[in-house]
Amino acid sequence: MQAGHQPGAPKTGGRKQGVPNKRTAAVAERLRELHCDPLEGLVRLAMDETLDPTLRGRLYCELCKYVYPQRKAVEHSLAEDGEPVKFTINIGEPRDQL
Repeated sequence: MQAGHQPGAPKTGGRKQGVPNKRTAAVAERLRELHCDPLEGLVRLAMDETLDPTLRGRLYCELCKYVYPQRKAVEHSLAEDGEPVKFTINIGEPRDQL
């Protein structure tokens, strides 16, 4: 009998998909016991207009992870013809000189 998992064979044993590990489950249970909802806390801080706008922006970025899919970085190293991609950025007149 050969040891290990055979390529193409179905997965056997282990934790079922979607079941948290013991540490994650323990933390979630403790938060419930303390009536603490970290997501609600983030939302309250992000909406607090007395906080620094930079901090609020970072909080909103953190909250986006729960609503929108995260995008993967895409590398653009070569154009279709094999040449390096060239970017041109046109910067207009500064606002104070208009």
